[in-house]
Amino acid sequence: MSLHSSITALATETHLQIIRNLTFLDKVHLSATCKLFRKLLVPDLFKKLDFANWDDGPAAVLALAQTYGQLQEALAFTVTAQSSEETETPAVLYDAAAVLSGRWTPNVSTIVLTFDFEFEDFGEGGWSDERKWLETPENDDDVALAEKKYLWRAVVNETWLAVSKNKTAKALIIDGFFPVLASAYRNPEFTRFLGQIEHIVFNLASDEGMPDSWPYHHGFQRIFPEVSAIFLTRLKSVVSLHLDGNHSVLGLSSYAHTPLPLRGIVLPSLRRLTLRNCFIDDELVCFLRQHRATLASLNVQDCFCMPHPWTADDAVKTWAIFFDQFVEMRPVLTEIVAGHNADWLSRQRWRPEARYAETREGICDALRGNPGRKHFCYADFNKETGRTRMAVEANAESFRNGRDWAAYQRLVDLVEDNAVNGGDIYQEPIEYIEVQYYTHGEDCMCDYSKDGVWLRELEEFPTTSDEEE
Repeated sequence: MSLHSSITALATETHLQIIRNLTFLDKVHLSATCKLFRKLLVPDLFKKLDFANWDDGPAAVLALAQTYGQLQEALAFTVTAQSSEETETPAVLYDAAAVLSGRWTPNVSTIVLTFDFEFEDFGEGGWSDERKWLETPENDDDVALAEKKYLWRAVVNETWLAVSKNKTAKALIIDGFFPVLASAYRNPEFTRFLGQIEHIVFNLASDEGMPDSWPYHHGFQRIFPEVSAIFLTRLKSVVSLHLDGNHSVLGLSSYAHTPLPLRGIVLPSLRRLTLRNCFIDDELVCFLRQHRATLASLNVQDCFCMPHPWTADDAVKTWAIFFDQFVEMRPVLTEIVAGHNADWLSRQRWRPEARYAETREGICDALRGNPGRKHFCYADFNKETGRTRMAVEANAESFRNGRDWAAYQRLVDLVEDNAVNGGDIYQEPIEYIEVQYYTHGEDCMCDYSKDGVWLRELEEFPTTSDEEE
């Protein structure tokens, strides 16, 4: 018996186990050997089309879509251009736009867009010309002119024009979300497309290639909520929202912060909310209050609370206040993900001095000694770089007095009761409260509870003050 015959004689389950250990290229080569492996591998090979706006790539991907379109479930497109390049016509190649439109892929349910732009550093005159959009608000004419002049602006616009034609996608993942205006946002098809999306992920662009402080430039603070609102107000069917602030660390409304883009947003079908690299604040509490009758899952595990004096006008000064406010809302929540263990805490950015390391290790050792306990992080950031760092004294005080942990346990008890009762504790119609906002860094007005529960003191460990570097 030949080697080929002996391999093909194996059970299908064995073939599948072998295939799971192969690279993509190995699978391509194996699929070309015989009909058996072609039948097994083709559905897996062409389940997802991954392509970019390069000269030869889209043509090959279009050919695959035309041949195997029924098999494809996801499209992943990398949107890239040099910021200083002048516009070409078309900015997005025809073949790429045709694939994104979904004409040949009737079963695609997920679209992944990765925005990858390279910006020049500051010149002698400050902001380079192609980044004037950060400094000066744009009207429709300004946007159209920028799209005619700069390739990266045209690529953003034409990508959204192509994606807006897709009628089957239910999940949208935006990696490197760039808050820039585009003419496509005024297109009725764009509104229709977002209206069909049920699951959406916003991962903000990192500050790589930009000046260190660019996320906190006043222009970013202005335009991010504006562009985010264009998307969020059109998500009428969204069930799951994931927002990652990346290096920007969204939340709060002081001069150095970029606020969460949730003000006035109502998502009537929202069931799951995940926030990463965000500060909890009044705006988040008001958003949760508005959605307490629909939201079933909340994940704030990778979020922070800021105890810094410049947040004095913000009522959410501790995690305990945040958790107790949620308990008072009587939400239908059946899942809460929050808090961290020692391994995660030890990997975070702490100030390098030995006395800070001693405090960190004290918290981590106490957590290791009590595996069921979680810690809820407090952070501030360097105002020059905008990078978060652990607020040492606040973390030490929070862990010692146990108030955050006690409030979290009260919320967990409510969540567990909801799960037992099918999540139907709160039966009143959703109340879209009218929220009053102040200016100059003050957030919305809500009634906030006062946490008066204290646990016995846990392990002692050294604390220090959070002096500015």
